[in-house]
Amino acid sequence: MPNKEEWTVTVNQLPGFLWGLSPKGKRVRKTILSLNSRAHWRQRQICMKLDRERVFSAAHGMPLTMPWDRVEISVTLYAKKLHHSKDWEQTIARMKGYIDGLRDCGAITDDTMKNIVVYNTQWVEVPEEQERTEIKIVRLEESWNRK
Repeated sequence: MPNKEEWTVTVNQLPGFLWGLSPKGKRVRKTILSLNSRAHWRQRQICMKLDRERVFSAAHGMPLTMPWDRVEISVTLYAKKLHHSKDWEQTIARMKGYIDGLRDCGAITDDTMKNIVVYNTQWVEVPEEQERTEIKIVRLEESWNRK
């Protein structure tokens, strides 16, 4: 079996957040891109644009063989205080900007179900100063054609 090509992007922030101030003046992180969020459409667009730009700027060292047509994407989110189990659908919704950023920088040709075959997510608890998102992209064989 041939070796699969893979590439990992590390973004030093979690997806789907904007920073704001609480009524007491304390800096807080607001979840914007969650499916349960009641954020205004403009806030959602700002957050999406920031997420896309973060991935675009973190995408250095791309293999010359990119863009890849068929990929498997594994996302590991390193966050503080995992009070409850994280919902898979919420995580996917928050990753939308990051996946679009991969398409924008030329790592993947498209972000449709035809091109992204497997999508794994995992949460790991770490101290706040080590929060980050790691996106691992594995190129799949082109011979398996899904229509």
